[in-house]
Amino acid sequence: MQRPRRRCEGTAMGSIVLDLRPGVGIGPFTLGMPICEAFAQIEQQPNIYDVVHVKYYDEEPLKLDIVISFPDHGFHLRFDSWSQVLDVVHALLGSS
Repeated sequence: MQRPRRRCEGTAMGSIVLDLRPGVGIGPFTLGMPICEAFAQIEQQPNIYDVVHVKYYDEEPLKLDIVISFPDHGFHLRFDSWSQVLDVVHALLGSS
């Protein structure tokens, strides 16, 4: 039996469809990916990822994780502050 395709929908700029792979990642972002590779993906597709928020604790950068948010598309990527690799994807799923 084939599993239904899961998608992450944007809310402000219309929708984009990204494959959500539980335990693996979302779209081009995979768990374990270094933050520099995530930024490279974002920079390569400015027409898709045009609104990006980066959140970190500037007073003690290693104290809290780094979060890259895509508010127009309804998902967030959390990177471990020490290793700077992707460890959590948080996505708001639209209906199929």
